[in-house]
Amino acid sequence: MPQILPRLRGDRRFWRPVDGLYYQYRRPEAIDAVCGRCGARFAFNPKLTKTHEFDEASGGYRVLQGAIEGPIAGCGGCTKCGKIVTSLNWPDDAFLKVRLSEGIVWAWNEQYLPALRARIAGDKTALRHLTMKSTDLIRFVARLPRYAVLIKNRARLMTELDRLERSRK
Repeated sequence: MPQILPRLRGDRRFWRPVDGLYYQYRRPEAIDAVCGRCGARFAFNPKLTKTHEFDEASGGYRVLQGAIEGPIAGCGGCTKCGKIVTSLNWPDDAFLKVRLSEGIVWAWNEQYLPALRARIAGDKTALRHLTMKSTDLIRFVARLPRYAVLIKNRARLMTELDRLERSRK
């Protein structure tokens, strides 16, 4: 009788590999930013950046490491005061951000907020269900800084995120 071996578990959790998890990073198509003039929320559309580059030596494609923080080129305009914006200084211009003594915890837009809340709260089941079909959310959660998930910062972050959710309605 043949021996039946158990299914091995490796670095491909739930059998969905995410290639270049820590190197490849795509910005979303719409970013929620705060207007520098009136403080209102507006949508900003960043310019698309290349994530892969053809490598002639190997004949394959190389994953380009993109910067997350710093200047972001694109276009957007405040509907309240009419200010036109062509670049953002991220994460200082983020609308969904919480300042801690260690740094800033932010989300690109409101679609990233439930996954951020689940990760900070430590709810692994909710986080798995939220990130099941979105590799962008997986990459976002994987890049959260250590101070964002510390238990000592959890209460403050959750209250501030609740305040941000109430202000978006």
